[in-house]
Amino acid sequence: MAPVRPRFSVVAAVYDVEPYLPAFIASIERQAVDPSSLEVIAVDDGSSDGSLRLLEAWRDRSAIPVTVLTQRNAGQGAARNAGLERATGEWVTFTDPDDVLEDGYLAAIGAFAAGNPGIDVLSGKRMTLDESAGEVRDVHPRRWQFVDGSRVADLDVEPNVFPVSASTAFFRGDRLRSSGLRYDPELRPHFEDQHFAARFLLALDRPLVGLVAGARYDYRVRLANDSTLQRIHADQRSYTTVFERGYLDLVRRSLARDGTVAPWIQQLLLYEITRRYLREADAYPGRLDVPAALEPRFRDLFGELARALDEAQVYAHAGSPVDPVWAELLVHGYRDERWVPAAVDRTDVDRVMRLQRLSYRFRGDPPVERLEVDGRPAAPAFAKTRAVRYFGRTELEERILWVPAAGRVALSLDGVAAGIGPPRAPVQALDARRASRRPPTRAATLRRRLEREQLAASLTRLLARTVGRRWFRGAWVLVDGPQDADGEAEALFAWLRREHPERNAWYAIARGTPRSERLLRAGGRRVVTYGDLRWRLLMLNAGWLLSSDLDDELVRPRAIRRLTRRPPWRFGFLGGIDAAVDGEDPAVRLNPHRIDLLPVRSDAELGAVAADGTRSRLTHKEARVTGLPGDDPDAPGRLVAVLDELGRPWAPPLADGAA
Repeated sequence: MAPVRPRFSVVAAVYDVEPYLPAFIASIERQAVDPSSLEVIAVDDGSSDGSLRLLEAWRDRSAIPVTVLTQRNAGQGAARNAGLERATGEWVTFTDPDDVLEDGYLAAIGAFAAGNPGIDVLSGKRMTLDESAGEVRDVHPRRWQFVDGSRVADLDVEPNVFPVSASTAFFRGDRLRSSGLRYDPELRPHFEDQHFAARFLLALDRPLVGLVAGARYDYRVRLANDSTLQRIHADQRSYTTVFERGYLDLVRRSLARDGTVAPWIQQLLLYEITRRYLREADAYPGRLDVPAALEPRFRDLFGELARALDEAQVYAHAGSPVDPVWAELLVHGYRDERWVPAAVDRTDVDRVMRLQRLSYRFRGDPPVERLEVDGRPAAPAFAKTRAVRYFGRTELEERILWVPAAGRVALSLDGVAAGIGPPRAPVQALDARRASRRPPTRAATLRRRLEREQLAASLTRLLARTVGRRWFRGAWVLVDGPQDADGEAEALFAWLRREHPERNAWYAIARGTPRSERLLRAGGRRVVTYGDLRWRLLMLNAGWLLSSDLDDELVRPRAIRRLTRRPPWRFGFLGGIDAAVDGEDPAVRLNPHRIDLLPVRSDAELGAVAADGTRSRLTHKEARVTGLPGDDPDAPGRLVAVLDELGRPWAPPLADGAA
């Protein structure tokens, strides 16, 4: 009698994961399936810790058939290939041994497969096991794929959908065995899973994927920060091999199939390069470690990939948010042709100065720019041309113009009228209407809590409009950090209390901190407790928030965002440009924030952020040479003069000879 084929083959490539193996093994043992319907093939890839010993002990005691193989270290792809050679199951999956399968994972996959016999690829739902927080959270960027529950997705119809990875995907074993598909062992240090899954899907008549919402896979974010994905940018192959053998290989395979790059392949590649490279370049450039010798090759490969993407697919991407600058970079930045847009973005309005901020990107020679206000030629109040630079080379330039907000404003580029409107927002993958589905048993409790919060917010807003407005209207709020003091903000506050006590200036600090009692004694009622009701009333009426810290929670406190969609204050960053980390371009730290005032120490520092050709979004409107209050005794006076200037409507300079 022929042996019964197992329903599931779990292939695990194991390398130095001894601390995590017990949880992985326990999660396999807890699966509510007949042990005979499951086989595990664990391949130890030359571990130097006790991983092999734990695997062998598991094999010897488990009712589940566990096969343990061992080899010299050759990488995850080679280890998975070795396991795949031994896999006999109807469905094959490649579980990572530092992760955890939630109870019922395999049962949910099996039930869906039984109800959908024509599907050859299934995908479980990836959750995030955050070791630092000690909890499992539903925060994976592709969680939106599962908001409608379990279903079959046709990637030709829904190109933004994709199996999260081969670790959460199940492949029909007969197809794997007949096709001879294997991992590319040279493709490292990442994208092996997606490359494998995409090649499997490219071979199907229709790229159908079963999404199984009830099969929850807990992906571990290691506290030690030593997983492969947490260290990929330190590996030089991320800048060459991943592109050559991974991303561009899929482009070539799709072109060879029918002469096009399938939209779902393009969406997968967009998901990868925006998250792994463009986001890192903007937010964490220190993580990108492109060796100087590889930079030209990396830029060439990145450009080749960008040129393989269709404009329509770039703007249709919904796998994760895409910054509009990234979209234009991918569509226009790596082509030897001049480009001027048909429209410009209105990106900000300064209601006090009665100015609006317009911006647009272009490639090649700058367009001839003509600004008119109420039909008359006009010059911008402030302007600069910013370098849109990625990976060491300027691919686009951005023009930034502060122009009058009143009147009929018209802008033409190369003699063609440009439309003016709000910027195209990043595409958000998650449908907010369906983002939160809470169990009905909690509905009443949640409703009561929401009602209490809404009542408290309404009362706070009422107090802010009445009592708070009398005390705090147009106030300057100074803060060095909720738990900190003795910085630039405190220095300016002390000068204002001494030289200009009539100024409506306040200092905020959390009570109970080492410096708060001293400040409360020195500043009296002008020092408020950060986070309390008086602080809320102050913030809802503030004209300026002046801080020496750029922490987002300090700049845009959640407690205030819950009370108003449009915080009233403008923001001045008192920390100076040397607050940039490790000598990086100050634009890295400054660009993510809306900054209305940046004091600097010298003309050289001013040029580093406001001059044409810099990456910073700041112009001479925001960046001013005043010195910093903490190290220049004359800086507070100059800073207050600039604040007064920014507190008045802008007026164009008088023409020569005018009265």
